[in-house]
Amino acid sequence: MVAMMMRAYASINGTKPVGNTSSSFNDESTVAPWALEFVRAAAKLGLIQGRASGQFIPDGMTTRAEAAQVIRNLLQK
Repeated sequence: MVAMMMRAYASINGTKPVGNTSSSFNDESTVAPWALEFVRAAAKLGLIQGRASGQFIPDGMTTRAEAAQVIRNLLQK
């Protein structure tokens, strides 16, 4: 979901955001290597915040409320 959102962000803004070299997520090592840049950039832009205890949980299921919040965050940027 984050990869799709960041591609939409790039399309809307005409620029590809660059993520920082690290992230605040404790489980960053479990994020797929191809998606890591997207996750870092989304976190840097404040589009995502992760879940409790600094977890991103890349294999977790996104709730409707989380998806709605991500879309709202994207539209407000």
